Amino acid sequence: MALRAVLQFLCALGVFHKGLTSLIETQQTVMAAVGEEAQLNCQLMQSKEVLQVTWQKLLPEGEKNLATYNKYFGQKVNAGFEEKVEFKCAGLQNSSIDIRKVTEQDEGCYRCLFNTYPEGALTATTCLQLYELHEAILHVGESNSPEEAVVSCSATGRPAPTVTLTVPHHNSSSVTNTNGTVTVTTTAVLPRLHGNSTQVGCAVRVLSGPQIEVFTMIPEIRQPSADGFDEKSRSDNSDHNFTLILVLSVVMAGVCLAVIITACIWLIRKYWNRVSHRDSEENKTPQKPTKDDHEPKTPLMSQENELREHLTHYWELAPSSADFHLSAADTVCQWDAATAVLTNSSSTSHNTGQLTGLQQPGCATGSACELITQPQCAMCGSALPLCLLLWIVGTAVSRTQGQVVAPARLSAEVGHSLLLSCNVTTKAGDTVRQVRWLNRHKKVLLAYQQSVPIRVSHQDPNVQLTASHNDASSITLQRVRPDDEGCYSCIFDVYPTGPLDGTTCISVTGKVRLEGNKTAVSGKLATLSCWYSLPERVQQVLWRKTAEQGDTTTVASYAKRGHRIVEEQYKARFSLSRSLSDTQLTIQEVRTEDEACYTCEFHTYPDGTRQDTACLSVHVLPKPEVSYVTSSPGVTEANCTAQSRPAAEILWNFGGDNRTLGPPVSSAYDQGDGTTVVTSTLSFQSAMLNDRSVKCIVHHPGLVKPLTVSLNTDVGPAMVILLSVCGVAAVLLLCLCVCLCKCFICTDD
Repeated sequence: MALRAVLQFLCALGVFHKGLTSLIETQQTVMAAVGEEAQLNCQLMQSKEVLQVTWQKLLPEGEKNLATYNKYFGQKVNAGFEEKVEFKCAGLQNSSIDIRKVTEQDEGCYRCLFNTYPEGALTATTCLQLYELHEAILHVGESNSPEEAVVSCSATGRPAPTVTLTVPHHNSSSVTNTNGTVTVTTTAVLPRLHGNSTQVGCAVRVLSGPQIEVFTMIPEIRQPSADGFDEKSRSDNSDHNFTLILVLSVVMAGVCLAVIITACIWLIRKYWNRVSHRDSEENKTPQKPTKDDHEPKTPLMSQENELREHLTHYWELAPSSADFHLSAADTVCQWDAATAVLTNSSSTSHNTGQLTGLQQPGCATGSACELITQPQCAMCGSALPLCLLLWIVGTAVSRTQGQVVAPARLSAEVGHSLLLSCNVTTKAGDTVRQVRWLNRHKKVLLAYQQSVPIRVSHQDPNVQLTASHNDASSITLQRVRPDDEGCYSCIFDVYPTGPLDGTTCISVTGKVRLEGNKTAVSGKLATLSCWYSLPERVQQVLWRKTAEQGDTTTVASYAKRGHRIVEEQYKARFSLSRSLSDTQLTIQEVRTEDEACYTCEFHTYPDGTRQDTACLSVHVLPKPEVSYVTSSPGVTEANCTAQSRPAAEILWNFGGDNRTLGPPVSSAYDQGDGTTVVTSTLSFQSAMLNDRSVKCIVHHPGLVKPLTVSLNTDVGPAMVILLSVCGVAAVLLLCLCVCLCKCFICTDD
């Protein structure tokens, strides 16, 4: 049983797909640098009728489908890998994918599956190995002797890089960093030549990646200068001059910046004074009547119209790429005589960047009025550019204070439940009034008001409110359906900020279901059943048999656009149902060689190949036989033999009178057909045969109840007499019948 469990595990991992990889040409190991692009290729060496090609990433917990190319539906990259994986060559005989900007998480082995008809899946594996190599640093330093120079070259990479200097007799050392990279440093001591410079080079490489080369010059030995200063003092002076120039540059830049700021402040003040002077002159000038007697213009209306004109003018000058929206029609300013300021009464969407109905003192500048005082806000009509700038800043601040956090992607199995959650962060003073959940069709699944108790205004029958807080909301899809795949939105209606939303996209996957391991009796019928929870995605179903020795063969297959095929060696006793949703493999008159693990493969689009394995155990029921012989006076030796698969267990029953001469002795002998013969020998006093019956009891896993065979076959004296009398009577009766026939019936007239 332990061997069968290991075999089933290996079958589930696809270890026994041997013999199939020879048909596919691929590179065993692909090298790529971290952050670059890696290309994986697979090509069929023989022309096959391929229905679908699937690429998988092999993980410790199983395979994960990356991309699929189908003969009828084309190519599709699975959810979560759209920005990572793309088809370089999408074909049915030759397939290759590109992995963009590879990271450590992308390192590992990948499998390409060619789902063919009727052979099934042909697989090959290629492994991606990453390397990391940073720029080489070549440095020439001073030695203790002026006649020598120390040359060092260091490089950091993963795995450890090879660092080589173009000089003999160099030493290397390595240091492992905390991030897994290794820094290798190679040093050498070289003599310095008089009057000539020497070039030295360094070559760096990781594995079979490209080689990086750097070169530098070792300066020659120079005589001290006539004025007593050597090269070192000149270098010190040069460094000192560079520092002085840098300090002066920073000081000059600061002075220029201060002058610019002062000029801007002076211009702004001059502009405000000029506008204030103009407003005072207008107040002294009496208002002229308008042409329309029914609509007299007051100073308040003139100021409001002027504000509208300024606002429209500056908005038209705003860049088209701005992510907010504002227009004169969207903003209505009202005059409050008590506070002598304008109040914003607009009510537009916050998500699109428009003004939201804050109902706070301002000058049609949105949240900017939270940042300025009322006297400053009263001048918004004149200093509109400053107000617009403050409004932009206020909008940016408010956006950072209000956002919804939700998982970007989730995967759910069809028929199971799924939990969706969203968390919202709001700024001070905001209140969540309502929460709405929408599906991919923008249809409301659940809507409720955030109150005590919760007031639900709409609820889908398949949706349940799991948790509701001021800053979070969770719902449960009680039973995931295939059409539930898509993006879901959670919307928090926040006052006065406006609606804040988050999005979670779910992908619905199917799973292979099996009845589990089964046991069949030799000579009887056995059926293995398997089904996929998303039958509409199945393109082909295939059954494989993996024997105990590890050999895997294809038994039968059925394709959506093809015929049912049973391999030649199984046609006599195996049959396959014509179904893609619930497939059944039936075995007539099961034999011991049918004991194996059977893998059910569903070739689906776009989920790729999904499979599961069940093992079939074949039992041969025992037919026990008993015999006994008198080995010595008063001693009888009895044997009970049973041939079965697996081995049977034999026990003895003495009826409570234990006059045995020792415990029974058992022996087992394996037969060539997989069965085992078990023999149990028992010695006892011969008197037990006359007094009580000795029974042999056989236990076997395939039996509903144990088999019992009695050992006492001797017939008593009374029984002998009775049988003798009955025999004599039968003979006399037969003779009487013959005489009567001769005398009366059989005579001729």
